[in-house]
Amino acid sequence: MATDHPDNLGEFIGCLAAESEIIEECDAQVVFLLGDFNAHPSASFGRELFSFCVQEEWLCADVEKLGLDSGSFTFISDANGAQRWLDHCLTTKAAWDTIVSVDVISDVSWSDHLPLRVDCNLDLATRYHASGADGQGHGQGGVLVDTVWAISYLTDGGNDQIQMVIESGIVPKLIPLLSHKDVKVQTAALRAVGNIVTGTDDQTQVVLNCDALSHFPALLSHQKEKICKEAVWFLSNITAGNKRQVQAVIDAGLLPKIIENLSKGEFQTQKEAAWAVSNLSISGTKEQVVLDGLSNMLKMAGDGAMDVANLIEECGGLDRIEALQSHEKNEIYKMAYDIIEQYFADEEEDATLVPAAAEAGFQFDPAAGGAHDGFHF
Repeated sequence: MATDHPDNLGEFIGCLAAESEIIEECDAQVVFLLGDFNAHPSASFGRELFSFCVQEEWLCADVEKLGLDSGSFTFISDANGAQRWLDHCLTTKAAWDTIVSVDVISDVSWSDHLPLRVDCNLDLATRYHASGADGQGHGQGGVLVDTVWAISYLTDGGNDQIQMVIESGIVPKLIPLLSHKDVKVQTAALRAVGNIVTGTDDQTQVVLNCDALSHFPALLSHQKEKICKEAVWFLSNITAGNKRQVQAVIDAGLLPKIIENLSKGEFQTQKEAAWAVSNLSISGTKEQVVLDGLSNMLKMAGDGAMDVANLIEECGGLDRIEALQSHEKNEIYKMAYDIIEQYFADEEEDATLVPAAAEAGFQFDPAAGGAHDGFHF
């Protein structure tokens, strides 16, 4: 894991998300994640780790068993002797049920870390894997999940394999699974169709022709953040398509939902949403709709507007907004100008260039800033 520093927070969250996806794809019930997370409970990584556990319905077993007030630590700095609790054991609920005890072995150390020991009842773990957490066995639902994940792996192999899946005639049967009652089926289906729309415009259109977008208002508001992220990722690939496909997203009323995820979602979801909005301007469709959406999004962000603005800039959105200041339509120029002036202008102006207020108006110092031949833009 990355070291606990604000600049590394995105990488840290990305690692957690990647681990979550592996667990989701394996469809395993009993899962333990042990290691050096560089996440002291009271530090930023620790708070993010606990928040992620709540979101994913995991438990931090060592903290749950030992308690935050236990004074436990798994790291001693060689430099200054500082003690920190950096190593953790994350578990699924099924894995938590198998844990007998957790402790830190204080008389043994490797480098500057103390080992974290987790004792489990493996008989219970075996029963979970044999019958499933609900005792129903793998069953029909499990077979469906495995089948849809298999399709997602095929569609992750490039345009030729995407075309093979399309020609099998499976896509019309895949799309309704986006609203399946089992979130595991939804997740697998969303990944599969998401992979398809990374292909050509024609391959993307096959998915849209099956009324895929009608499922996305619910997916973009899903209680599981991972579903929201995957849904926005799907739409970012649609908005990177042709004008007809971008217009389909707008006509489906999904732009406000994308904006909502950009302003209120988790970091990874915000990043995908920023790409989706940025791709809208790349595709050159109704610029006024795009600028209006960006303006509303930044307003909705409130105190977090600057963070959203930074995400837009990172995705190349600012360059495209600036380009719209040369648009032939005055209302589009004005909208682009207002967004840049309010959210992207330098925070501090050169004091020598700001006119001083006087009783009769403003006073300018013609010598300030040196001589000028004229106006320069």
